[in-house]
Amino acid sequence: GVFRGSVPTASGAPAADGVLQLSDGDTITVEYIDADDGEGGINVSKTDTATADCRAPIISNIEESNLSDTTATIDWMTDEASTSVVRYGAVAPPTDEERRSALVTNHSVPLNGLEECTVYKYEVESADALGNTVTDNNGGQYYTFETYGNFPEIGIVPCHRGQAILDDDAYTCAASVVASVTDLDLNADPGVVETVEVLMTSTSEPDGEWITLTELDADSIRFEGTIALDVSAASADGLLQIAPGDLVSVSYYDEDDGEGNPLTNTDTARIDCVAPAIGDVVVTQLSNTRARIEWTTDEPATSRVDYGTSAALGSVVESAALTTNHSLVISGFDACGRVHFTVTSVDRHGDLRSLDADGVPFSFNMNEIGGLLFYDGFEEGSSWDLDGEWEAGTPGGLGSYAGDPEAGYSGSGVLGTDLTGQGSFAGDYEPNETVSALTPVIDASAANNLELIYKRKLGVRSGDSAGIETLTGGLTTVWRSSGSVNDSGWVESRHDISSAADGSPSLRVVFRIEADGSTQSFGWNLDEVIIKDATAPDYQACGGCGGAPTFAGVSSVQDPNACGPGGLELTWDAASAWGTASGGTYDVHRGSAPDFVPDSSNRIASGLTDTFYTDAGAPVDSEVWYVVRARSNESCTGGEGLADPNTLRLSGVETTVQPPPVSPGASLDVEKVGAAHARLAWDATLNTSHYVVRRSESADFSGAQDLGQTADTVFEDEDALT
Repeated sequence: GVFRGSVPTASGAPAADGVLQLSDGDTITVEYIDADDGEGGINVSKTDTATADCRAPIISNIEESNLSDTTATIDWMTDEASTSVVRYGAVAPPTDEERRSALVTNHSVPLNGLEECTVYKYEVESADALGNTVTDNNGGQYYTFETYGNFPEIGIVPCHRGQAILDDDAYTCAASVVASVTDLDLNADPGVVETVEVLMTSTSEPDGEWITLTELDADSIRFEGTIALDVSAASADGLLQIAPGDLVSVSYYDEDDGEGNPLTNTDTARIDCVAPAIGDVVVTQLSNTRARIEWTTDEPATSRVDYGTSAALGSVVESAALTTNHSLVISGFDACGRVHFTVTSVDRHGDLRSLDADGVPFSFNMNEIGGLLFYDGFEEGSSWDLDGEWEAGTPGGLGSYAGDPEAGYSGSGVLGTDLTGQGSFAGDYEPNETVSALTPVIDASAANNLELIYKRKLGVRSGDSAGIETLTGGLTTVWRSSGSVNDSGWVESRHDISSAADGSPSLRVVFRIEADGSTQSFGWNLDEVIIKDATAPDYQACGGCGGAPTFAGVSSVQDPNACGPGGLELTWDAASAWGTASGGTYDVHRGSAPDFVPDSSNRIASGLTDTFYTDAGAPVDSEVWYVVRARSNESCTGGEGLADPNTLRLSGVETTVQPPPVSPGASLDVEKVGAAHARLAWDATLNTSHYVVRRSESADFSGAQDLGQTADTVFEDEDALT
């Protein structure tokens, strides 16, 4: 009951010739007249359709990538899914072939086993699912690329295709720039050290300075030269004039790119003379003895905190790692004590910026332990009962395996087994000994819900054990190690001791090491030993109005709608710390003179919890000044909390009407800088706050692209000419 047949197809005018003529996109229809469809239907038409696809894929965006001395990748796109074929070779027509059968629209074919410093010709081919095939050989000229060379002491670089290189991507204002060129063609005489000229340009000196690059040795393809940067006025003096934010470029004019064509190659860097911007300074993880200082920078930079218990500071902690998110711990303080600090960051060019709270160090108060019964941070010796090699002091990193710490968790002192290298196993506990450390006698007769909290760095070998017990007339085991323990850093541990300790008039806690004699480790290191009511917070603000918040003040004032009403908008970073309080709010003061004194009479807002405020009542067309202060949530003299003392003032003007800006018009001038950038310059115009630069590939500016904004009258379209 199945009947099958076929008909050939062809393009051309329709004809009754047994061939079905069609064009790309035609609908092909087959019709069968069913004399009886079995359901009572007579002469019923049955049809099916298909679409004619006579068109090969369209190839676009042919390019090379991942060039090396022995490899290259050929990439292209097609408008429909199709296969990928690359034919390549050093002579035309190319005969080597790489083929991929997968149907894709983004084609990428790697070529391997190539010869270095060789110009290869290639064509690409794609066929769709129906076999419609297209080949692109660049109009019979073939596409070309040159493999790189692997040169001693230089590495893998282009051969005949000249390459200009700057030795960094950014320079400080007082730097010298090292420019280099690699080009095999320049090594015309392998027995002679040769030279080449390149053009160095900057935003400040667009005409640039020609400098001489010298071959590294008599048989090299690399040429190097140096030019010093200078911030004075531009002149042809052998120095390259620059200013902060300038683009600096090297342009090399290559007569032959290895394929018989001239080529200009450039490299660009930026002048960075500006220190990192610091913001978001905050005190976190505040305990009774230590705190973490965090801040951000707008570029990678080092981290440093100067700190102390007075505004004279005197102590330093720092990190040389370059980062934009900074975090350093400072420690060794007393509960509720006032601590002062500043933060500093230096970028990789040596540009340094420090930040404080409006001319004085930031400051904050330490917290206190909630529900405290007993505390020892081992900063002033020890009143514990110690036997064997237990001792209080400064650790020195002794001992086997992970070893003792180099410093205390907070401050410098710890309690541990053999901190100083006693006995036969320096830094480790001794074999076949049981040694203990006992707290002083603690009166817990009125205490409830007791919890033991401590910081430890503990090392115990399998077969030995570390343990903790409470002594209240008898010993009660609190914890005992199982197997080996080898802490790599300080670890916080907590144990509920309420069942044995609550109500005891003579509580002691025992830390113990029991060694069997086979192998040793570094034993106990203890810091910040606390016994407290577990229902109270670990750390809490001390209260008592003993310290004000620390706050950097207002950071911006602007008119968000200069052509209408709406007021002035103020912003600021959150307060870094709240003194002896658990939190607080912000006050806004406004004055009509730059030296106004903030007080209750000019306070226009209070109790703010956000870090922004809109002054809807700002006078129109009059400059006003603002001071923002942080106020703690305590109730101090007068019923209010303490306010920080900053007097940082920023001003703004609320406007509702603005005259239209005047167009730069015909003053716009465009010139090229080296062979890299298009430099735009124009005359300043009235009523203008900034200029918007747009570029289009058509004179009617259809599809225009915004390049950026500037308040200056110069703008460089970076690498527009490359």
